Amino acid sequence: MKLLHPQELEVFYFIPAIRKELSVQMKKKGKGQREIANLLGITEAAVSQYISSKRATGVKLEKKIKEEISKSVDKIKNPLDSVRETQQILAFLRRSRLICKYHHKFLKFIPKNCDVCQVQNR
Repeated sequence: MKLLHPQELEVFYFIPAIRKELSVQMKKKGKGQREIANLLGITEAAVSQYISSKRATGVKLEKKIKEEISKSVDKIKNPLDSVRETQQILAFLRRSRLICKYHHKFLKFIPKNCDVCQVQNR
């Protein structure tokens, strides 16, 4: 798949990678697959694939991103919290200009007039 916009990286790579890391960290904290699926608002099959590394392998998250994700694990009590926390993690990625870094890695250039990483705290 050819990506044209940094937002596509978020949708096709970062959100699944974040869900994967959330699943792995929740599993380490003793949560079962069904509970993780319910908390993240995804299927048990998806959780199983995330945990077994059969899904969302396109982006290897850096340590500082995993640390940011770990701050979210205990805050997630329902799927809406999961969406909120995922948005917070994406905002961290933008503020840190990490999405542009990955975009450059995947496409070998940053698109002209790209403002994804210019998003300010709202």
